Amino acid sequence: MLNKKIDSNFFISIIGLPALLVVFFTIFGGNRFFSFINFFNIIQQSVAPSFVVWGICFVMIMGSYDMTPGVTIILSSMISTLLAIKLGYIGLLLGGILTGLIIGAINGFSFLLFKVPSVILTIGLVMIYEILSSVLSKGRGLYLPDGLGLLSHAPYNLIIWIIGGVIAYFLYNRTTIGLHIQTLGSSEKIAKNAGVNIGKTKLIGFLICAIFGGIGGVFYQSYGRFVQPQIGLTSLLLVFPALTGFFYALAISKRVNIIIAVVVGQLTINLLMNGLIIIKLPTTIQQMVM
Repeated sequence: MLNKKIDSNFFISIIGLPALLVVFFTIFGGNRFFSFINFFNIIQQSVAPSFVVWGICFVMIMGSYDMTPGVTIILSSMISTLLAIKLGYIGLLLGGILTGLIIGAINGFSFLLFKVPSVILTIGLVMIYEILSSVLSKGRGLYLPDGLGLLSHAPYNLIIWIIGGVIAYFLYNRTTIGLHIQTLGSSEKIAKNAGVNIGKTKLIGFLICAIFGGIGGVFYQSYGRFVQPQIGLTSLLLVFPALTGFFYALAISKRVNIIIAVVVGQLTINLLMNGLIIIKLPTTIQQMVM
């Protein structure tokens, strides 16, 4: 009986809201919404944000905040584009990972050094990173050459998406650092008494967050092919959709592992956004819904 209840809760958490959205938008959008091509596009649109939100999980779960994922996407897009022009796809992926590694290290060590609330610290760092993005691009946008857009197409994007999800799941559920992050999120006092190295755990959490964000930036650039610098904290606008995805995943994480919940959340959000566009709701109403 208990297993049936668990299976039912699991099913409702994953299928419930997406199924309702599909029914609703099929009624009002018809074949424009309910088609294989449209659903496949929704899946592909979930790849880049999934990486960003997987990374955010490792910081938010341990009770900290990181407001740099938006500018990480921008810097990763720029650096991966510059390296891709010289090294091809190796440079493209390497640029995203290295950018994330550097930003994560700066974020983590700064948090340990200055000991100020993470949300305040990372907003300050966002301003510095935005200036850096403007200097790096000389105030102009950067284009990814047409011959380097393979990662925006299936099956390549989906393969890396699955690999990324497996790595995120393994890190969160099957490693010491993942368990330490979860323990820290439950209670810093308990974590400390259990022998968890608080500083090391938070540093690694910021590193993982930025590395996944950097890979997400590679996919955003592969899809859009163009990135331009942002100033005046405008890169924060890229953070809010990711945070929406995180909080949706967090809401269903009691019944579904949060790494899997992130995928469900992104698919659900993209279903909603796609449906609102197809039924041609005014932009102001779309923004209110989202």
